[in-house]
Amino acid sequence: MTQGTIIGLDASAKDRPAAMRRVVLVICEADENEDGGTVGQIGPGFVHAGFQQLGAELLDSVKPDMILSPLICRSFDCVDVAQILAGLGYRGTYRAVTRSLPAPGVIRREVAKLCPGLSFDLTFIDV
Repeated sequence: MTQGTIIGLDASAKDRPAAMRRVVLVICEADENEDGGTVGQIGPGFVHAGFQQLGAELLDSVKPDMILSPLICRSFDCVDVAQILAGLGYRGTYRAVTRSLPAPGVIRREVAKLCPGLSFDLTFIDV
């Protein structure tokens, strides 16, 4: 199993020159009580948005270096996200977060087949 990493930013990230700032967009499932979710900062260099908001406008405004999402949840999975990103011409890094899997290569190959050129991998976490 290949382990991935999540890029973290310290509080001083906002004080760095623009060329050195990194932004991670976290795509999550919108709360059922919200109407589509909201875009918001969850820490220095981290922005969250609901899956329904994933589109050209969001990418243009956030300009993420990396996008994280769950591997799978009730309303979308990593293939859905990957296909949208590929269709929008996203050139940054996309990682799906999951617990360990018995055959992670199957998912990597499926995304590579459907979205050639997208920088995709899995990031494993222990919860």
